[in-house]
Amino acid sequence: MNIKSRLLHLHSAGVHFIEREGAAHRATVLLHGIGGQSTSFTDVMSMWPSGSRLLSWDAPGYGQSRPLEHSWPTADDYADRLAEALATLQLGPVDLIGQSLGGLIAATFAARYPNTVRKLVLVSPALGYGVQRGGPLTEALAKRLADFDFEGAAAFADKRASRLVFEPHQNQKFVAQVRDVMAMLSSRGHTQAVKALASGNLLGIAPGLPHQILLLSGFEDAITPIAGTQSLLEVLRQRKRLYPRSEGLIMIPNAGHAAYLEAPIELVQHITAFQDQAP
Repeated sequence: MNIKSRLLHLHSAGVHFIEREGAAHRATVLLHGIGGQSTSFTDVMSMWPSGSRLLSWDAPGYGQSRPLEHSWPTADDYADRLAEALATLQLGPVDLIGQSLGGLIAATFAARYPNTVRKLVLVSPALGYGVQRGGPLTEALAKRLADFDFEGAAAFADKRASRLVFEPHQNQKFVAQVRDVMAMLSSRGHTQAVKALASGNLLGIAPGLPHQILLLSGFEDAITPIAGTQSLLEVLRQRKRLYPRSEGLIMIPNAGHAAYLEAPIELVQHITAFQDQAP
């Protein structure tokens, strides 16, 4: 049976999730990146071992999820919306997996609601730029917003999708999947997400995280290069030791920023092995 035919749709506190049913006590929540949506993880969900309940959200302003009220939201605002949605669903603690901007949001959520998170997985996490809310955007982020407004979502996706995939000319299937999802971005949702990325500071959050954390990255990631993830790893390793196992960074070969499409089997294997580790 096709995985899409087995996915349910949940709406909670203005957030839309796609769900693969499983044991309620073992829920895993997946948070997509700035160019993604809930369906970005369909391949990952299809390869996940049976038994776990999987929920993949549409971030506020994406897909069927209601945008945030603030014109310049921060990762805190996304985390608070997720907390409300999970509380309404009576979920927690959960294993939380965030990719790119979803990684920044996941870490922020874990910092604000530590008892709601069992284990934390950050895949090619975006570190953020530390811009004060309402302050000037970096040149790159300002250009991103201007390009989106001028070109529209479809043309914007056409220009950017190949950057997320390693050897895009040989992997046109993955490029097309990234492009098709990115082309569905709304202007409001995208703008809010870019501003949240601008204000993010993952390196500042990391020292206070009390959770077991796994870092994953595509070895060929050109969007969030490994050097940035390695700097995050060094910050995490300086935390007070709460667990016998040290933090680690697993680099997935022949994969770029879209490792969830390029190497879903490897991604699932590493994450589930981490989930099964005793504290």
